[in-house]
Amino acid sequence: MSRFNEDLDYLITNLDITEEELEEIIIDSDNLILEADTENDKRIEAYLKKAQCLQKLDKFFESEEIINQLLLLNPDMPEALVRLGYFYYNNNEYDKANYYITKAIENKTDYAYAYYNRGLIKYKLFDNNGAIEDFTKTIEIKPDYSSAYNCRGLAKYRLPDYDSSIEDYSKAIEIKPYYSSAYQNRGSSKYMQRNYISAIEDYSKAIEIRPDFSLAYYNRGLAYILIGDNQKAAKNFVQAETDILSILIIIEKHILDENVIIFMLDDDEFFKKETEKEEQKEKINDYKNIFIQSLKIISKLHVKEKDEMPVSHYTSKDISEKLLFDKYKNNKIEERSYFRLNSVNTSNDPEEGRTLYHYIFPQEKMSSEVEEFGAFAGCFIFNNDSLNQFRLYGKTEDKEEGTGVSISLNDNFFSEKINTSAIILSESNNKEEESTPYFLPLFRCIYIDPETNKTVSLGQKEEYVFYRENKNKKDYQKYKSNIDKTQNEISEGLEKLKKQIEKSDLNHDIVYKLLLNLRYLVKHVAFKEEQECRIVQIRRLDDKMVKSNEKDCLYIDYMKMDKDNVSEICFAPKANDIDKFKQHLARNNYKIKCYKSTAPWV
Repeated sequence: MSRFNEDLDYLITNLDITEEELEEIIIDSDNLILEADTENDKRIEAYLKKAQCLQKLDKFFESEEIINQLLLLNPDMPEALVRLGYFYYNNNEYDKANYYITKAIENKTDYAYAYYNRGLIKYKLFDNNGAIEDFTKTIEIKPDYSSAYNCRGLAKYRLPDYDSSIEDYSKAIEIKPYYSSAYQNRGSSKYMQRNYISAIEDYSKAIEIRPDFSLAYYNRGLAYILIGDNQKAAKNFVQAETDILSILIIIEKHILDENVIIFMLDDDEFFKKETEKEEQKEKINDYKNIFIQSLKIISKLHVKEKDEMPVSHYTSKDISEKLLFDKYKNNKIEERSYFRLNSVNTSNDPEEGRTLYHYIFPQEKMSSEVEEFGAFAGCFIFNNDSLNQFRLYGKTEDKEEGTGVSISLNDNFFSEKINTSAIILSESNNKEEESTPYFLPLFRCIYIDPETNKTVSLGQKEEYVFYRENKNKKDYQKYKSNIDKTQNEISEGLEKLKKQIEKSDLNHDIVYKLLLNLRYLVKHVAFKEEQECRIVQIRRLDDKMVKSNEKDCLYIDYMKMDKDNVSEICFAPKANDIDKFKQHLARNNYKIKCYKSTAPWV
């Protein structure tokens, strides 16, 4: 039994096995389990085969029940212990995963697949030397284990030991000639050795084997930039569905040729759609430069420092309960609601989305044309106990102030990667889409005074909030210095943007639509006290994901709040039923700090 199932472990790890073949093994296993005259050993074998295939199909929770049944029959079965360890590995519970896989190795010291999995855990925990030891042990037991060579190469790459990593990737390819990941990884080691031409050859081979290999396209694009072929670089980034803003940041950081962005815009659906009305095609490059300058400004607004987290969302206690708690009605679970990105047209700022227009075109009136796109935002501030916010938000139905809650959210609620995925075009309203938007990055807002056309402030953490978090003076001084530097850069960037537009005889309606990403991050100075940051998504108004509530206000669902992304909850000075709220938190397994605001309420 053990020999067969270890072979299956090897098969699904190293060779090309289709989903259909895995499903067939599961069906055969189920039939064997149900046969009355099946011997116990064969039934155990069938359970194990089924668990192996379910995990290969990423059906981990289905596999867990079967594994536990196996361990009831034989608590020391190495194959079942490895499967349980792999379950915990995929659940990011690495201590438990290591415990069960090590136990499997103790019970079966020549178990190659167990050493391989323990190597994966160590690699995940950045124990690169430990990972290399386990992958080496795997190879000693099973010399044709191509995945072990590939993973040992990854660990060596990190050391860094590029020559040795290339040897391992090459061995993996020798064993498995169509190993696309090994080609891609070998290309990356060659890239780090500045052997860009050879790296491109490996990336190309990976793409030939796997035409949808976005990482290989992306890395091949970087290599093309470095050999000066911007057109090919742009085509590869487009193939990889790479966001223009993320490429722009790499180019600025490493002082590379910006022309690759110009070429990328030739394939950018949003840019092409918004400039198609321009009859003078020789002006397209002017529009490109304006669009790129707006992205440069956005790139500097990204909230990425750990010192700025968590950020807080203010809302009513009733809505917070819908966001945080599963409820039971008629013996059925009513799942908690998604956090909504609401149309900015419902905000408390009547100039929302217009402040940037007044800054750039102070003598003009905005067109009253209804746009086909709508902006949807989730708003946050850097202060979890703000008297001003408790006055404005979270009111009860009878408009009573100071009764809401502040929910602090950590960086798990936002995308670490900066991008302009706020723009999502869906040409066909019949197109099937995911039920929730992409993970979105968090950006601070710019506050402009239209009277003086000055950039007055950026959304930021105030000094007293910093000290409340037990951080010292040097921490704040460094933070404030960075914010001031960013503000100066953004002020200069906005001036440059304005001058670019002024000197070009361009269609102002087209220009303003190209600034769609930026304009909902620019606010009137009158709202400076809020020190806001936000996630923004732009959607076509006929998009399936755009919904309307009972008040006919438009919104889209973002994601759910849970114990992994909620840091703490602050109740407004006049909030009631706090103990009841805490009981609901406990029932829903939230172990987070809850407290009442100390702000004086008159």
